[in-house]
Amino acid sequence: MNAGLKERRFFLTGAASGIGHACFRRLVAAGAKVACFDRDARALDALAGKGVLPLHGDVASSQGVNEAVDRAAASFGGLDGLINCAGVDLAARLEETSDAAWRQ
Repeated sequence: MNAGLKERRFFLTGAASGIGHACFRRLVAAGAKVACFDRDARALDALAGKGVLPLHGDVASSQGVNEAVDRAAASFGGLDGLINCAGVDLAARLEETSDAAWRQ
């Protein structure tokens, strides 16, 4: 990520840990504004700062994601990009995964 990201506005899922957190650090270092979406509220609070909008929620809830995207877009005056680093861990063998769980 480079200086071309300065003032760009991103919605980032899974921002509190792992690859999502690494993306968060790089975006902030490049001067981007970042809406951080994660289910770990305590870790999100630690990310708060200038140009950072912590949004608590779970990617398994489409309504929650839609509301968070709307809030981020309203807060930043639009969004320039989405970075999806969150996922749903079903902890089941593929052949034992139901259709409902797969859709989740």
